[in-house]
Amino acid sequence: MRRNPIWLLIFIIPILSACAPNVQYRTEIAPCKTDTDVKACAQYSIEENAKYALGVVEFDDQGWFWDRRQMWTLIDRLSEEANRQDLLMVVFAHGWQHNASVCDGNMSCFREALSQVHDLEVAAANVQKRKPRKIFGVYLGWRGLSLQGSWLTNLTFWERKNTAHQVGSSAVTEILVRLNSIRYIKRNVTAEVKPSSTQLVIIGHSFGGAVIYSAVSQLLIDRFIDYRGEGAPPEPFGDLVVLINPAFEAKRYEPLHQMALERSYLAGQAPIMAIITSQGDAATKKAFPIGRWLSTLFDKHRDADQKAANRTAVGHFARYRTHTLRAVNRDAAPKKPAHADVTCGCPYMQGTSALSADNLELLATFRKQWSKGLFKAGWSQSFPGSVLTHDPYEKKSHPLNPFFVISVDNEIINGHNDIYRPVFVDFMRYFIQLSVPSGT
Repeated sequence: MRRNPIWLLIFIIPILSACAPNVQYRTEIAPCKTDTDVKACAQYSIEENAKYALGVVEFDDQGWFWDRRQMWTLIDRLSEEANRQDLLMVVFAHGWQHNASVCDGNMSCFREALSQVHDLEVAAANVQKRKPRKIFGVYLGWRGLSLQGSWLTNLTFWERKNTAHQVGSSAVTEILVRLNSIRYIKRNVTAEVKPSSTQLVIIGHSFGGAVIYSAVSQLLIDRFIDYRGEGAPPEPFGDLVVLINPAFEAKRYEPLHQMALERSYLAGQAPIMAIITSQGDAATKKAFPIGRWLSTLFDKHRDADQKAANRTAVGHFARYRTHTLRAVNRDAAPKKPAHADVTCGCPYMQGTSALSADNLELLATFRKQWSKGLFKAGWSQSFPGSVLTHDPYEKKSHPLNPFFVISVDNEIINGHNDIYRPVFVDFMRYFIQLSVPSGT
């Protein structure tokens, strides 16, 4: 190698040529209408159409904002909106091999998910005789894709994991805290000050789950401690945090798990966080432990359980499990669609359930049972195409424990990135509605 540097060049050049750009994609700090062509808004930090608005905030590899104006433009806009009407803010942090480019697969499918959340919100509002909340999405973009157009991208798993935790431990916390503060804005309604029913749902997938958990875990611990007196329910951060196939080690979740087991819960305790993991997710079930075994080879552990927690992805650590999500009809479960769409749309979101009266009644029934504390150990709740069951590994887990760790059938999520099947999208739409119902 020293005498013939050509071998070094042969090794380095393919890597350098495949590097994904370390750039800010949304350089225009302004809104852009997407009703006709989403690609026309490729450089804009806020996209808008008739059903929802979508703000994009980007972070570099060190966890800094690419441009703080993205955050301030978004916060100012949301504050103005929340002063006029109730909002349902949905935050999404993407995972490995994705970014904030306009036609990124996660970006395209998040748009379609927001559209379907809007449809269900309108239907639920009609049934509940209230005004529908405006849907406002927030996409947290970072360089999850550091190599492209090469098989070498599969070798970036662990380097991107470290970046995800770094991103989540920096400016992401700031923007999530600022978004959370919008929930407390008082609205002026016909010269009368009225409490806002604006609510915040935070979702992370894969390493995006690591981003979100790194940003909010200490905030959740702080809110969980009973400052408000005996029997006061634990406070959430936002209204609901959802981590889908999160790629971080179980040991990071241990404090919250133990705190959740030590408490009892009163009727009406809403879910605070849901960790949702497919048993078919080979990336977190098989590859993750191998990589963690190598990186923790010289770590000291007090026992086998602690060692396993340090090497196992959180959703696969058995004693954390609180619920299972099963397909109703396994034979009818949809097959994984082809990953191809040149029109900058999401090919996965077809065939979700109709917004029927029966399905909306599921929400009303669930809320009533939950608010009255009617759920007992082993409870089950039906959703379109699936059943959620209280099935804790540790039997002392309270049936109203607001920290859900859900083990999911392969028929619902088959693999690490297969999170857009209609049956799972349906579950998420309804789970968000029942967890954060509007108060008006």
